[in-house]
Amino acid sequence: MLRAAVTPTEPWRQVVVGKRRLWKAYFFLMVALTVSGYIFPFLVSAEPSGQEFEDVALIPLYVAQLVGLFGFAYWRVIGTRRIWQWIFAASVLETAWMLYGFATTDMPPVELGSFFMTGVIATIVTLVALQMWALFSYAFRAPDLWTEAT
Repeated sequence: MLRAAVTPTEPWRQVVVGKRRLWKAYFFLMVALTVSGYIFPFLVSAEPSGQEFEDVALIPLYVAQLVGLFGFAYWRVIGTRRIWQWIFAASVLETAWMLYGFATTDMPPVELGSFFMTGVIATIVTLVALQMWALFSYAFRAPDLWTEAT
């Protein structure tokens, strides 16, 4: 097997690129969850809650988050680093707003049980934390990716 000369930063890159399969799977999971989150309300006849405008207003941010996650998972440069730093900041603010909304809403029905709600909250926090890590890494911690693009 032939090997090319290894530069000082290349071993790190091999490790990063080698771990991308899980990030790619996570990207497709997030696409599926985002799309289903917008399609599901049309299938279930729910009364207007007043949150519809907020949901529609956040679509561009969610699309940008998915594009950034794609760029991170597939190690592709999309846009500029400064744009992704702004998108990361907006994502942090949106996540804080979402968590504040969870904390201030009424408690769910007792029939759901505390274990169910604990599982839902743990799943959501884990998925959001992974997304924030990916966006942060894409915007701030991937110097090799951005220097290759310039």
